[in-house]
Amino acid sequence: MSAQPSSAAVRKLRVKAKKVAGNSSAGNATKRLYILGAILCFWLIVVALRLVQLEIFQYGQFERRAMKQQQRTTDISPSRGVIYDRNGHELAMSITGKNGPLVASFSVMQLRQRIWHPSTRIAAVSA
Repeated sequence: MSAQPSSAAVRKLRVKAKKVAGNSSAGNATKRLYILGAILCFWLIVVALRLVQLEIFQYGQFERRAMKQQQRTTDISPSRGVIYDRNGHELAMSITGKNGPLVASFSVMQLRQRIWHPSTRIAAVSA
């Protein structure tokens, strides 16, 4: 006859099996956390290295591109109509030149001389 284990021995074996199974699931959870932490650390290192590459090594290239986008020169045709003073005299007019419209205007000093010159004032008073 073969000896069968007693019911107490069977219970002890079942309790040990449950403890071992419980420990292995807890071990799996910590192992998963370590794997997740390692993946996150790897991701942070990759992002940091990419930022270093962009900010330090490719700085000049991006600076040139930014300047090109921000500073543009556009020529605007300045053809305008004639500007008259209150007496109907031309103060400024547009003149077409060889390369396009030119703007001829009086300077502030010429305008002051024209307005405040004694002969202009005498003519305005006598008229």
